[in-house]
Amino acid sequence: MVFSALLRFIFGFGLLSLALSQSNAGGAATTPDLPWVLTFGRPSNYDSYWNFDTSSIPADPIHPFRRVENGLEINVFRGPVDGGTQQMIQIHVESSSSNHDVFWQVYNGGSIVTRYSAIQHRPQTTELQSNVQGTFAMIPYQPGTRITLYWRLKDGGL
Repeated sequence: MVFSALLRFIFGFGLLSLALSQSNAGGAATTPDLPWVLTFGRPSNYDSYWNFDTSSIPADPIHPFRRVENGLEINVFRGPVDGGTQQMIQIHVESSSSNHDVFWQVYNGGSIVTRYSAIQHRPQTTELQSNVQGTFAMIPYQPGTRITLYWRLKDGGL
């Protein structure tokens, strides 16, 4: 189970990175034009949280910073997008059971962090939803920033 989850994570990231690196084949660096933090208020109705410093995140998708907790798996690593010109923190969250969905948010201080599923993709909601297939989020890499993930499980799933 853990091995297949890691393979899905690496394969998914590889496709995402390839697509993003091709998005700017001209070679000029593209910096996402969104503010780094959007204020949506403090999270509520979340069962669990985990925080980490972005400086501690490895730049290695094969050996991500990993957390497994009852009901979910989180893999985090730093990686280049846009032809290697933009460093992003890659976050992958998945439910460990097809009977549950994971609802999660990414915070820095009292504000939700702007997330991207692709370069220049504006978040439409404050919350992401993951199932056993997992969901990616990316945030611009800024060393020394403390990030907090909040999540809750909900019965249902696939």
